[in-house]
Amino acid sequence: MMDSNYATLMTPGSKGGNFHKDMFKRWTPANTETGIPALMYEDNDNYSISAASDFFLTKASYFSLRNITFGYTFPKTLLAGSGIEKLRVYFSGDNIWLRSKRKGFDPRMNDGTAFGGYTGFGYAALSTYSFGINLSF
Repeated sequence: MMDSNYATLMTPGSKGGNFHKDMFKRWTPANTETGIPALMYEDNDNYSISAASDFFLTKASYFSLRNITFGYTFPKTLLAGSGIEKLRVYFSGDNIWLRSKRKGFDPRMNDGTAFGGYTGFGYAALSTYSFGINLSF
């Protein structure tokens, strides 16, 4: 997928703009053994998002933990004499964890642009956690 957010953070940018941490690894006369091109303020097409380049293509493979539920129902023998008929405790979570090629890159957020683009200018799936107790007397 084309990671447009990464491409934007790797451009010369404008005053007050941010850079990606990979800019510390860019080519310089002192750092010639790198895969990150030199930053050239004169060449606006060097990191242009619209440039026909595969530099900003990122593996779209990912591993995620989307839904999980853990629960425990206490045995009736343990509850005997307490006045409690049934007791269950549980934890449930949605969109708990995501691992992709680049931190912050969510391949699930394909915005439908050409070549499977990713701008990230939308909201990622929210993480939701629930804890609960079901109690019957």
